[in-house]
Amino acid sequence: MRTIMHNSPGDDSIAMLLETQQRLEALLSSSFDAIIAIDSDKKIIKFNRQAEIMLGYTESELIGKSVERLHKEKTKAREIYYTIKNSGKIERAELVLVHKDGSHIPVLLSGKLIGDEGGNILGQVGFIRDLRESQLFDIRMKALVESSKAVNRTSEIREILECVIKSALLSIPSANRGSIYFYDEISGKLVLMISSFDYARKDYKAQNFAVGEGIIGWVFERQQPIISGKIQENDHYKSYQDKEINPPRSMLCAPITSKQRKIGVMCLSHTTEQDMFTRPDLELMIGFADQAAIAIHNAEQVKKITKEAEELDFLQSISLKINSQVNIDEILKVIVEGGMKLLGTQMAVVHWKGREQKIIKTFVAPKELQELMTKPRESDGLTAEVFQNGEPIVIHDTAFDTRVNPQVREVGIKSLVGYPLHLGGRVAGVLFFNSQQRQFFGEHEIHLISLLLPQAASAIENMNTIEHLERTKQLSESLMEVSSKLAATNVLMDQMAAVKRFIQENLGAQMFFLGLYDRNNNVINLLINCEEGKDLALFPVPVKNQENLTISSFVILKKHPILWYTEKQKLEECETLGINPLQKGIKCQTCLAFPLEVEGNVLGVISIQS
Repeated sequence: MRTIMHNSPGDDSIAMLLETQQRLEALLSSSFDAIIAIDSDKKIIKFNRQAEIMLGYTESELIGKSVERLHKEKTKAREIYYTIKNSGKIERAELVLVHKDGSHIPVLLSGKLIGDEGGNILGQVGFIRDLRESQLFDIRMKALVESSKAVNRTSEIREILECVIKSALLSIPSANRGSIYFYDEISGKLVLMISSFDYARKDYKAQNFAVGEGIIGWVFERQQPIISGKIQENDHYKSYQDKEINPPRSMLCAPITSKQRKIGVMCLSHTTEQDMFTRPDLELMIGFADQAAIAIHNAEQVKKITKEAEELDFLQSISLKINSQVNIDEILKVIVEGGMKLLGTQMAVVHWKGREQKIIKTFVAPKELQELMTKPRESDGLTAEVFQNGEPIVIHDTAFDTRVNPQVREVGIKSLVGYPLHLGGRVAGVLFFNSQQRQFFGEHEIHLISLLLPQAASAIENMNTIEHLERTKQLSESLMEVSSKLAATNVLMDQMAAVKRFIQENLGAQMFFLGLYDRNNNVINLLINCEEGKDLALFPVPVKNQENLTISSFVILKKHPILWYTEKQKLEECETLGINPLQKGIKCQTCLAFPLEVEGNVLGVISIQS
């Protein structure tokens, strides 16, 4: 813009000024700057087209009016006027003009005196440049720089997003609302993470979007930015359910992507006006979205490295604790509690098998859930699957997996991961971590716990070996004691009482009996018959040769011991040996039966079952 200020002492001077103005008319109309000319009374005598565009007035509205009506800072304007009058010109001066609508426009003014050919001063002309765009550019660049500094000062993603939104709104003042949506892999939706709007109001529930749904879902799916000036006419627009909150009428959206990974969507909007945004606005917001993506990626990498370091330290501490424990329960406690902390789960259970492939130990954490946990199914179910396949198993949602025992759901388990505990070429145990929230267990989580398992399995087995040796020593001492008692008396009933006490105190059998074989009558006369700690009636048991062959009959006739540890082994043995599995006593899973034999003669049989 240009301002002409004109001093004219008489009509002849005015005529000369007008002649001068005519000569400048072509320049005035074609200038990219606003040009304003005034006379000596500060009355406007020329107001070019760019001045009209800038200030909202027409030339006819201002001709003959005081130029001071256009100045916000009148004192500063007078100083500029007298500087030009006294010095003949001014190179650069910043001031603020007032638009017709009352808004303020920062400008840069250069001015000089104008006169006739005779050297008479006729007025002043001002060349005025609108600083709004350059100031906005400076603001935007400063916001980008400050935003970049801020996001690099923190690794907290929420703080990063808040900073990006604030900077974007500052740089694009035509937006009055900003938000960022993150893609949630578990739900498959774009979830609102940050917004300049108060979505915490009780009467409002912030919307989430499926991929491809609404403008936000479309931008995420297509990975294309969009500028929508009339959003409600957009084919991808999704109506807002809460009519009390003004839906956006203009919107900018850009995808947030890092290294080809889709992270989310950034949105800026205006709730009352249409066509509020320009292409440069969109390009600027894309810059903020890219900045957010880089910052998020860096923050995630920092967190990943920090987390991995913490995890390794924690794994090392668990490892030290495992090696310092003196019993199996303490080892299992360290494993499950450490694993729960690493994975963020609320429950854990370990099933451990002995060398006989029977579950001999179960540990549950927290302890108060022990009564709620069901006995594992060894022939089918998840425990059996891990034992048989020797591979980890992951269930993200127990509600939709038919392999899950209904009782698992009843105790509130929604997600779980199961690990095999390998030892010496066999699966010695199964470890489950259970979550009461739907939780995604990925390769990292599986790998993390798997680092612990070999050492844990070895520690448990070593402890089992120690306990076995201690148990063997205890049994040896008990055998020596019972042998002494048997040798000290010839009374049969006293001898049987000593045997019964030894079995009860050392073998923990649910059922056991001892009988002598009467070859003449082909029966076994029971001398001991106990079940669940109670003495049962003593009676002769027929020895059968073919059908309904019992355990005791087989041992007597074949002179061969019987041993099985599991239900599966029992059924296989019964079928192979021709024993009736429906006989009383064979309901037990574990059985040890052997003949009482002296110099090739079978004198009786003893059977221990549980």
